[in-house]
Amino acid sequence: MGNDKVKSVKILGTNIKALRKSKNLTQEQLAENVGVTVKYISHLERCLSFPSAETLDRISNALEVPVYRLFFDEKSEDIPKDILKRELHKIIDELK
Repeated sequence: MGNDKVKSVKILGTNIKALRKSKNLTQEQLAENVGVTVKYISHLERCLSFPSAETLDRISNALEVPVYRLFFDEKSEDIPKDILKRELHKIIDELK
């Protein structure tokens, strides 16, 4: 996996965990809302897995955030949303 992919997976895992906790959801509750196993949520949060586009959509819906928000880090908050979306699509395509 390239450095950009590794960074994206780490940001994604960190953000899923932080957003889940900010919504006072357990891994079990998030897993149920998304339709996956608790083990899968754990793997995502520990940066061991990368979800499909469909699962990303379900996670973002369960956490009540747009998909691209799952890939924000402190440095990306000033980047225009269209650029973030384009970069997200490139990352997802590379991971297929």
